[in-house]
Amino acid sequence: MKKLLLSMIVLASLVSCGKDNKVSSTNSTLNYSNPYLSGNTQAQTYAQTLIAQINSYSSNFGNGVISSGSSNQTCDTKWGIFYYCYTSSSGSSGTTTTWNSIVASTPTITYQYSNGVTVRHSDVNIASKQSELISILNAATNVQVQAMSGGNVYYITVSGAYYVIDTRYPIQANPSGVQSSSGTRYFVRAI
Repeated sequence: MKKLLLSMIVLASLVSCGKDNKVSSTNSTLNYSNPYLSGNTQAQTYAQTLIAQINSYSSNFGNGVISSGSSNQTCDTKWGIFYYCYTSSSGSSGTTTTWNSIVASTPTITYQYSNGVTVRHSDVNIASKQSELISILNAATNVQVQAMSGGNVYYITVSGAYYVIDTRYPIQANPSGVQSSSGTRYFVRAI
């Protein structure tokens, strides 16, 4: 209960800071402290790597390639829940561009999720999003990573839920997948 209250206070203070999607360079680095991962050094290393990526999101998220007309697609299912398709960077045909390039040219792009929820990229408060992702890591009981072309996909287990944080997508689209008692939601497409 104390953690929930503290999380709500932190989130409320971040929301009250405004909605300009900018993180001041004078802000302190977001921290992570997770006692559940202390016995699992590999999971702890993955979590610390993800924290560094969240803190430097502009260079670490959104570098995944969007490919049109490629036949080099590989699809995967994690936990029997999340279904992902990705394109190999080698041998692909058609046109390619990164998520960051798309967002730079169309900042009002909207992310659509499997449950019908839509989120406009330009409406996401970065500081709140960073805090949300770090709070997921602070509650993690396990963290796994899958290296992909253009970024890593982190599979995070928390008590009663599973999260996917996919650094190939912009930070604003994450977590790209969630499965909990409330249902399942995963990133489907940008519109």
